[in-house]
Amino acid sequence: MKTDPTVRYATLNGVADAAGFRRALLKGELGSGVLENGAWLGDTFGKLAKVGNIGTLARDIVEERLMEALPETLIFDDLERTAMTPELVFGLINDFVEHEGKRVILLVNSEKHPWKDKFLEKKEKLIGRTLRVEADMDAALPAFIKLMDEGRGKQYLKDHPDLIREVFEQAGHNNLRLLRNALREYALVLDRIEDALFEAQEPMARFTRTYLALAMALGKGEIAEEDLGRRADWKVFSPSEGEPHTFKTIMDRHQGADIMAGSGGTLSVALGQTLLGRGFVNEALLNLELRATGAFRKQEDNPLWLRMVKWREQPTEQLKDDIEAAKSYLFEKADIGTGPFLHIADNLMQIHVAAGQEDLATDLSEKCVARIHALGEKDYIPKARFGMEFGWSGELRRFSFGGYASEPSPHFMPLIVAMREQQLSRYERELQEEAEDLTLKIEEDFEHAGWKFVRNMAGPSFYDSPVLHLCDPKRIAIVVFDAISAGKQDEIGGFVTRLGERHSADNTWDDERKWAMSLRAELENLARSAGFVEQAQLAAFLEFYWKLTPPDTD
Repeated sequence: MKTDPTVRYATLNGVADAAGFRRALLKGELGSGVLENGAWLGDTFGKLAKVGNIGTLARDIVEERLMEALPETLIFDDLERTAMTPELVFGLINDFVEHEGKRVILLVNSEKHPWKDKFLEKKEKLIGRTLRVEADMDAALPAFIKLMDEGRGKQYLKDHPDLIREVFEQAGHNNLRLLRNALREYALVLDRIEDALFEAQEPMARFTRTYLALAMALGKGEIAEEDLGRRADWKVFSPSEGEPHTFKTIMDRHQGADIMAGSGGTLSVALGQTLLGRGFVNEALLNLELRATGAFRKQEDNPLWLRMVKWREQPTEQLKDDIEAAKSYLFEKADIGTGPFLHIADNLMQIHVAAGQEDLATDLSEKCVARIHALGEKDYIPKARFGMEFGWSGELRRFSFGGYASEPSPHFMPLIVAMREQQLSRYERELQEEAEDLTLKIEEDFEHAGWKFVRNMAGPSFYDSPVLHLCDPKRIAIVVFDAISAGKQDEIGGFVTRLGERHSADNTWDDERKWAMSLRAELENLARSAGFVEQAQLAAFLEFYWKLTPPDTD
């Protein structure tokens, strides 16, 4: 982040005492070579004087020197977020004004201060001039972006001011600080995203909306970090009893964002927890999980399905052209996306109904169902990944794709049913091939393949779907036995444990449990053929790691 050498900025967010106050002012300086050398000299002097390590003392000395070299203008931000009392924080700040002649600027949301009355009382006595700042998005955004380091993130945000403005206005809090913090962190995420993913313009815009909306909601305190794990729970958004979670409010105001992490979303639950909750950005993992969503298909920023969703806002002549393009997409295009197909059909039927053409909507519904079956017979309909992920969401009588949801009408519901059936049918037809591919992956790298059996960043996996009963137990047994023989008990043990942890009272999966008994028998045969030492090692291994239960047991 570029800084002005004549000004020092410090956030007091979370600062609890005078030492923390000083460190906040010196942030950026504390990792400098000066301090490192000072600490090293302190250690050296301590050893020479035989009085122990005085690195901490040296650090204090260096900090004092750095404090003396502070610029003339000091800016203190987030005063309402400090853990210090107003007396302490104003006392520390006042020293710079009275004793050092510094120019001090305070940035604070007075209404949000935990000691509001006492803070305002102190402020009136000490602050020379107070300016009330209103959010000026047009002036602030270029300034925020200018301070960012050069990179993909800065360029993307610079190229999409209207997108950022829309998200900010939808948030409704009018707090530019929340936006600034969200943009600063998001730029670092964007810097680590692969070029190919940026070609999917609409999904990238949706990812941006989602990240910024959630980041600002977190910063404002509307949601907590632990809430991020509930974004895939429809009951949170549409509870049968009681008031809906704040997520419902956020979803309603942020159209076009994947606030609810359903199938086809751009930001999965776990990736959201990683990026927003822990602030961790691993480049390889980030790109792996973005690709795994299946959402980042190359497309323009305003595709046909999105224009159809927004048909009420379209210029009349543009809408007429889009209606013709929609008919062509539904009945002539073979390479369809399931979510786009359903959105286009739904909104085309909505247009007919709004125009009083109920009979045309009924006819279109029947033709679309027939088209879905015809495409399915030719394997043009994508399969449901892991038997659960369709590329769109349809839970509790709601349809959702691309950040836009609707309550299916009687005309639309048959399409949802038909699409689900075709996607599941293809999954079932290709499951044996998938099991063979899975077996090969286990043979090549069982540790990496094991992640297909846990709840992972990409969302659904074989954690929720039976598949092992179609794998060759002899081949899997050889992998397990060879790993034990090679001294990799912990690694292969973790893999075997993951297979068993999927089984529960809700997932009886008797076919898989019968397969597990075959796998165990194959392992015991291999050990008997090898010798008594191998039998002993296998027995110890099974006792510790084996979680696969036999049929008809809990």
